[in-house]
Amino acid sequence: MQVDVIDRFEDLEGLRTDWEAAYSADPGAHFFLSWPWISNWLRRLSYPWVVLAVRSGPGSHVAFLPLQIRAELDQKTGFYNSLRMAGSYFAVYTGLLCRPEHEDDAVAALAGQVRQMNWRSLQLEDFHVSPERRDLFLRHFHGTQFVEQKIVRRPHVTESGEDIDHDVFVHVELPADWEHYLTVRLGRLARRNARHYLRLIDESSEYGVTISDPHTIGQDVETLFRFWLGRWEDRNPSYARGLIGNCRAMLPGLFRDGRLLVLVLRKDGVPIGVHLNFVDREKGTIHCFLAGRDPAVTKLPPGFALHMFTMRWAIANGFVSYDLGTGNYGYKAAFGSQTRLIEGTSISTVSARNLGERLDRRTLRSVFSWAKRLHREGESRLAAIGCRQIQEVDDAFEEARELLRLIEAETAPILAKAIELHRSGRVGQAAQIYASVLAQAPRHFRANYMMGVACLQKQKFAAAEIYLGRAIEADPVHPAAHNNLGNAMRATGRLEDAARCYDMAIGLSPQFAEAYNNLGMALQSLGRLGEAEAQFKKALSINPEFDSASRNYEEVSKARKDAGRPPVAIAFLGTLLDPRLAWMPEMFLAAI
Repeated sequence: MQVDVIDRFEDLEGLRTDWEAAYSADPGAHFFLSWPWISNWLRRLSYPWVVLAVRSGPGSHVAFLPLQIRAELDQKTGFYNSLRMAGSYFAVYTGLLCRPEHEDDAVAALAGQVRQMNWRSLQLEDFHVSPERRDLFLRHFHGTQFVEQKIVRRPHVTESGEDIDHDVFVHVELPADWEHYLTVRLGRLARRNARHYLRLIDESSEYGVTISDPHTIGQDVETLFRFWLGRWEDRNPSYARGLIGNCRAMLPGLFRDGRLLVLVLRKDGVPIGVHLNFVDREKGTIHCFLAGRDPAVTKLPPGFALHMFTMRWAIANGFVSYDLGTGNYGYKAAFGSQTRLIEGTSISTVSARNLGERLDRRTLRSVFSWAKRLHREGESRLAAIGCRQIQEVDDAFEEARELLRLIEAETAPILAKAIELHRSGRVGQAAQIYASVLAQAPRHFRANYMMGVACLQKQKFAAAEIYLGRAIEADPVHPAAHNNLGNAMRATGRLEDAARCYDMAIGLSPQFAEAYNNLGMALQSLGRLGEAEAQFKKALSINPEFDSASRNYEEVSKARKDAGRPPVAIAFLGTLLDPRLAWMPEMFLAAI
């Protein structure tokens, strides 16, 4: 099985035939995975997205997983990515498509590809697949690298006191005969009301139901929006407006594809209720998606009447299921409905960082826009983090480089003052300023480097290692930073690691006499006296006046000649703490 990663709509369109074949063959497919829905949605989705498409050898594609990729911000660690189902949070259901004969291998391939992507959080909202398919997918995220949790929905108590569980989804299985439905599925009161209200619609001149056509669809959906917003907008304005905005984008294309059934209940020609349904003829399902009514009308309840009218129409046209979506509202039980539990699952990395320790390339532009806004709002620390994260993925992203230069330039005057304090021996005051700079720009090279040097001077070696490590992350080719990181490691007995740091410093600066001297000291402590002697000799060849290297060379040469006597102990910080250098080598300051 091979997985193709599709992130351009023109490439996805080339897979339409395979997509529709998989949809037809998949018994678990639903309308929100159909080509008309997904193509209309992805074409307009403002977030980056990918479709993972599994190919069976050289043949056609047999499985599809549509995902959206979002940039998120953690105030402590910076930006990260989350993967969400492509339809969230507009589609009633999400999921994946798969031809059943390929399910085991194809689902494993999809999960394997997801694990290779850069993300910290995978949100499987409204993931409507069979229990077997869910288990096939989720088993690839068990273990020590991931944490799996149930997505907990917000509590919802209606005005009448109903405690609604939105993990419960409701549908009505429709028989082939309307009278059978009335007599077998409905209770006595619901049956009587259904007959009465439909008789009023069918026979009276006062009430009537129309089905929207190309001439009326625009006005009818606007009436629906007016009814629906009138009830819900004040309760959650951003959600309500977002949903209607998505409807305005999606409905025209779905209507042209013949996937909308909009019913308008009228009283004396005036709309009193509108139901918007999605039509899936291939799977035989009608999805009641959005409903609105005039709250002043009570004599004939628009909601109940339109549900009954829709189910009668669906049965007459050969549909087998009427889907009422999320929420175990009491009124749905009156329709002879059934329920299914669909719980969302959240998968997160244990490290709380992106897999691969880098951002998804598709979200870099979004992260940069966010970083610019943060900088404008005075959050330079987070803006700088974002810029550096962008550079880790795309070093040619010049806008991020320029913003980072601007942020660092803003700290230059205060940092220059700190370095002067440091040079004059007021290390504590300098460290306080370095800390203030790092609070705004945690990955600032100069501030991290100088704080690392200050910690070395105070013999806080673990802290020195942290700061110098961050400095090297910001500027991997700075030889003095590698040299001083080696000093911090050598002070805590990590001699092999220290030697590697000195080697790196020498590789970056072959005339770095201090690094040769320090490497010699690490090798001497490891008992490799001949190699140590060679390093001291190299330091002296570069700088014949290098007193520390001269003393070290004489002492190790003497130790080699006197095999019966252990080597003379040498001050473990060597060059950095050589008394002649008055705490800090001037070259380290100059190098930054």
